[in-house]
Amino acid sequence: MLEGGALRPDAEGLTDRQRALIRATDEFILDRTVSDETWSQLSEHLNNHQLIEFCFLAGHYDMVAATLNTLRVPLDFPD
Repeated sequence: MLEGGALRPDAEGLTDRQRALIRATDEFILDRTVSDETWSQLSEHLNNHQLIEFCFLAGHYDMVAATLNTLRVPLDFPD
């Protein structure tokens, strides 16, 4: 279920909503966009307001993670 410390979108036991959120987050962070196919899947579970909020939330967490990583802030619970 975990791959490199993260959930795989194809992991068993996840809902379709969870799969869409994980896939969209991966694309948003790695590609700086979300594909039309993934956006369509995400739109089945989120309304327009939530879709906008998703983008801001994913971007915010990416910014915080990049900042903490750059500043070499130690993890609270390493491995």
